[in-house]
Amino acid sequence: MSPQQVSAALDGEVPAEGWGRHPFPVGSPWEDQGTPEEWHVSKEYYARAGASAHYFYASQAGRGSVLVRVSVHGRSGPLVSLYGIELIGRKPSAVEADIIRYIQDRGLDLRMGCGGDISPGDSQVWARAERAGDTSVSAACFCIEDFEYHG
Repeated sequence: MSPQQVSAALDGEVPAEGWGRHPFPVGSPWEDQGTPEEWHVSKEYYARAGASAHYFYASQAGRGSVLVRVSVHGRSGPLVSLYGIELIGRKPSAVEADIIRYIQDRGLDLRMGCGGDISPGDSQVWARAERAGDTSVSAACFCIEDFEYHG
């Protein structure tokens, strides 16, 4: 999905914040590969949806920024579950215990991201912890197939 398609899927919600870059600034070694005004969006935060969209710029395919990951925020995101395990707004240790119990019962692998996020070996869904003031709550990331998530 493009950023415009993501916004349309969220009933036209406009991102509250966005991050990106101008990859072809004048005077750079790359200035002849695009225009200085060109903007590559890398992340957009949707406050009403309680989620962030993360993009990869597919310049080789001429497709622009494409969605590769969605982060559902622990304090404001919708309630989502994986295999009946509620992932959002709980104590992170409780979510981790539920996931570990699930994979042990089924003989699956546990994957761990660089930041300590965990995922059952058969999915591209990652359980994570987010700060919530002086404590933390559970959140989740959903990645496209074959996306290398680092956490």
